[in-house]
Amino acid sequence: MVEMVIALKTLQKVNVFIVCLNSEDTRLDINKQSYLNLLASMFGGDFYKHVLICFTKWAIDSRTAKQRESGNKLTEEQMVSQTV
Repeated sequence: MVEMVIALKTLQKVNVFIVCLNSEDTRLDINKQSYLNLLASMFGGDFYKHVLICFTKWAIDSRTAKQRESGNKLTEEQMVSQTV
């Protein structure tokens, strides 16, 4: 992580930060929170305006899609609202 911070400090501008979260465990634990806070301190108050959340391991089979429609599984909107 130190190498990434050093590399990011040399940049004058970053357009987007992509935060990838496992859709099976979307909790923002203390390590993830610390990491985001570090980036926010480096890039200032507008940092969160440039964050994109990406959920990995998102099941797209028809069975899981039907479970989401029936309310038995979280939708994308529900995942985002629980995460941020």
